[in-house]
Order: sequence, then structure tokens, then C-alpha cells
Amino acid sequence: MKLWQRLALLTLIPIVLQCFLLAQIRSAQEELDGAYAEERRQKDLMLLITKAVKSGFDTLSDMAGYKSSHSELKRQRAIFHVDQMRNICKQLALYGGNEAHIQKLIATMVEIEDTALSATDTDSESVNLRDITNMRQFTRLGRKIFATMELAHIEQEIRYKQMLVLVVAKRKHFEQMAFNSAVLCALISFAFAAYIVVLTNKQLAVLKKNSENLARGEKLLPQMKGRDELAEVDKTFHLMAHSINSLTERERAILKNSGEWIFTIDGKLRFSFVSEAVVGLVGMHPDELLGQHGSNLFGAATSSIEKARGEGHDVVFETELKNKSGAAVDIQISAHWSEQEQTYFCVAHDIGARKELERMKQSFMAMVSHDLRTPVASNLLTLDILKSDPQAGQLSQRGVTLVDRSIASNNRLMAMVNDLLELERLDSGQLKLDLELVTFNDLVDEALPAVEMLAKAKDINIDRDDSDAFVYCDSNRITQVLVNLLGNAIKFSPVGKPVSVRFSSDEQCDRIYVRDQGPGIDKESLPFIFDRFKQVKEQSGAHKQGFGLGLEICKKLVELHGGTISVESEPGQGTSFEIALPKHRPDA
Repeated sequence: MKLWQRLALLTLIPIVLQCFLLAQIRSAQEELDGAYAEERRQKDLMLLITKAVKSGFDTLSDMAGYKSSHSELKRQRAIFHVDQMRNICKQLALYGGNEAHIQKLIATMVEIEDTALSATDTDSESVNLRDITNMRQFTRLGRKIFATMELAHIEQEIRYKQMLVLVVAKRKHFEQMAFNSAVLCALISFAFAAYIVVLTNKQLAVLKKNSENLARGEKLLPQMKGRDELAEVDKTFHLMAHSINSLTERERAILKNSGEWIFTIDGKLRFSFVSEAVVGLVGMHPDELLGQHGSNLFGAATSSIEKARGEGHDVVFETELKNKSGAAVDIQISAHWSEQEQTYFCVAHDIGARKELERMKQSFMAMVSHDLRTPVASNLLTLDILKSDPQAGQLSQRGVTLVDRSIASNNRLMAMVNDLLELERLDSGQLKLDLELVTFNDLVDEALPAVEMLAKAKDINIDRDDSDAFVYCDSNRITQVLVNLLGNAIKFSPVGKPVSVRFSSDEQCDRIYVRDQGPGIDKESLPFIFDRFKQVKEQSGAHKQGFGLGLEICKKLVELHGGTISVESEPGQGTSFEIALPKHRPDA
């Protein structure tokens, strides 16, 4: 039974009981009213009997005390009393009905009435009533009416007393029924309400117990039976608990098998949870750290974790720990402070391999800059001597061609070495900018000589804006970016097609555009155009010469200025690069 059905029955049952009991009370009330009506009728009958007897005696008195000198007056009085007896007889017949003593009284009254009427019809002046009427008859009638009256009074008094007893009994029955009805209605309503309350409390107790068991990680009670709302809630709760348990088991498996050390520290900087990955990282069991202060393991680095709370955002920092055997361990920690939980949630990564790779990378770069760059520079010097110094010998035409090819190859190798070193300086943050205000015309004038010979070789004209607007930048680095972009534009442009350099400015940025009318870049390659070693193919499918480092260097140099570089291109419609540099603010 659903909750709304229980509530409806809890309301409906008392109403039905009250209607039924009111009907019973109404029936008892009608019986009581009938008893009161019968009591009043008995009283009225007794009064009528008294009036009838008095009227009969008055009539007999007039007939017995008749004198000739007052015969007319006696006759009129007798007629008046006879009329009264007629009315009383009618009322007795109406109230008394078929009761024997009433019928007998009426018959006696009728006999007196007939005797009186027969006497009043005689001529009173010529006949004396005493002479024509037998006195015995008056005496008999008087005795008869007296006896009838006594009998009627006795029987009526008995009936009246019986009626009083009946009225009292009916009244008590009515009062008892009203009391019993109220008590019965209250008991049934209370019993049903108690049943609903007990049943609902039992279901709520199951839900509460299941909630506590879920919080403690214990097994839930069996699912409720039924289709009411609480049973549906319990069913949903079991499904939710199953999902939570599945997620919990999954999280435990992830935490157990994760190579990253996950731990939490409470507001007092004590470890409250430590994953098992700490064993492989610092050689300590989680139980050894639980409850310990974070400074016992992290030392001064604990203050870096506290920054997540003080600064209101996640912090990431690197530090060095001592494992259980005393060896140094390089880790990176990301910390998040939860105001609601009053807990630091932290993840530690082992960056020892990365640090080793960085050391190897630095060693490689040192090797490149010394062991590779120096021999390449020496080769270029030797080849230049062979080509230009007559004392080195006279080269044939083929020898000159071979030396030129070797010089070009060594130049490309030197350019690659320089680009790698440039990227290393950018990645490590060693490159510093010398920012100044320089005009757009000066930047272009510095960049054009580096690509002038390449443009002439393809009969390409560079169409430029003429603007003395100031740009806040490191002129050498932005010139390097322009040279790279112009070189790419000339390299990919068809012979005789111009390359343009445009300038625009707004309140926020100065913008430089380099556009060509080349084959464009396909949509698949466009998102990766600034990636390292990424080269764009020609329509024939061949790669242009280069190592795919120039655009990445351009991107890093522009971003080092706090700006952005973007590209727009459609196949067959050319390519446009945009450099956006933030404006110089003297008050900044």
C-alpha cells in the first residue's frame, strides 16, 4: 500500500465511522423523541379524562337539580355541557385510539349525552324533570362514570409510569450509544494510525540502518518488499549502494595499482590517508605515515603544500625526499585544499626518470654545441678555403659544384644545431628578452635583407605596409620570427606571386600579418603546424627543405612576449600568419 493510500485511509476511516455512528445516534434520537411524544400524549389523555369526568358530572348535576322556575336555564346549561362532552369525546377518540378504557369512557359519555338530550327536548313548563326521569338512572350514570373514570385513571397512570421508565431507558441508551460511538471511533482511528506509524517507522528504520551500514562499509539489510514509495526508495538505495561499492572497489584497485602516490593531509598537517604506492616511492608502509606530521617527511616543503590553502588554488611543486634507506628521491607534488573536508588532497609523481632525462638532454645539448657545432664550423671554414684560396689548388668545375653542395649541407646542419640550441634555451627559460619600443618599419627593414636573395631567385615582390607605429618587443627576436615566416612564405609561393606584410593595431594588441598566395595548408595538418619536426607537404607530396623547428621557435618566441601567433589557410587560397603582441603600458 502506497503512502498516499495509507494517508487517504487514515482520513477516510474516521469519516466513515463517524457517519455510521451518527446514523445510529440519529436512530436512537428518533426513538427517544418518540418516547417523549408518547409521554406527552399520556399526559394529554389524563387531562382529557379529567375534563370528561368533570363535564359528565356537571351534566348530571344540571339534570338532577332541575326546577321548573329555572327549567330554561338548566336546559341551556345541559346543552352546553353536552357540547363540551362531544368535543372531549372527539379528542379522546383522537388521542386514545383503540384503547379499551378510553373506549369505555367514551361510551359512558355518549350514554350521558343521550339521556341529557332526551331530557332537554321535553317542554320544561308543562313537565317536571323529576317526574319524568327516574332518579335511579342518574345515580347509575353517576356511579358508572365514576367507576369508568377511576379505571381510566388507574390504567392511564400505569401507562404513564411505564412510559416514564421507557423514556429514562431510551435517554440512557442514547447517552451510552453516543459515548460508545465516540470511544469506538477514537479506538479504531488510533489503532489504524498506530499501524501506519509503526509500519512507516519500521521502513524508515530500515532506510536509516542501511544508510549507517553504507557509511561504515557494512552489508545492507535485505531489500524491502512492497510497492510503496519507501520500498521504491529502498530499492533505489540498494542500486545506489551497489554502484557506490563498485566505484569504491574500482577506486581501491586504481589506488592500489597506481604508480602515483596519493595521500591526504588534514588541517593539522597530519597524514590521514596514504596509498600503497608510497612503498615503491620512499620504501615506507602506509601505516608508518598515518598520523605523522607532514614535516617529518617533507621537511620545509610542507609550507608549499600549505600554499594551496592560503592562496586558494591548487599548487604544483617539486621537492627532494629521503627514502627509508636514505637515498634521494625527486618527486613532484600537486596539492588541492578542500574547505569543506578541511583536508589537503595530494598526488606525488616520481620525476627521477624525468630529471635523469633532463640531465641527459643537457649533456646532449652540450655535446651538440661543442662536439658537433665546432666540427661543422671547421668544415665550413675548410670548404670556403678550398673554394676561394688559390693556394689550396685549382678546382675543376665539378669540384666547385661538389664544394658548394657540401657548404650548403653544412649550413643546413649548422642551422639545425642552432635551432635545437634555441629551443633548449626557450624550454629551459634561459632566454631573456630585451624589450624596447621599435617601429614596424624598422622590424621589416631588418628582416628583408635575410630573405632578399631568396625572393629575387623566385621573382617574388614583398608588398609591405609603411607604418612608423611603435611595437613593444625584443627587435632581434621578432625580426627572427619575421625572417622565418617570410622565408616560409617565399619558399611555398609560386614564382612571381607577391608576399605581403601588413600591420594593424587596436587598444590591446599590435598585429603583424604575413600572407602568401601559395598552395595553402590542408585542414588535417593545420592544427599541428606549430608542432616540433612537423613539415607541410607540397601538392606533389614532397617536403620542402627544413627540419620542422622554425615555426615552433616562432611560437615560443611570440609567447615569451606574452603574445599569440595563429594561422589561417585554405587549400589553393594561400596562408596567412598573424602575430599579436600586447601593447606597452607605461604604468605597468
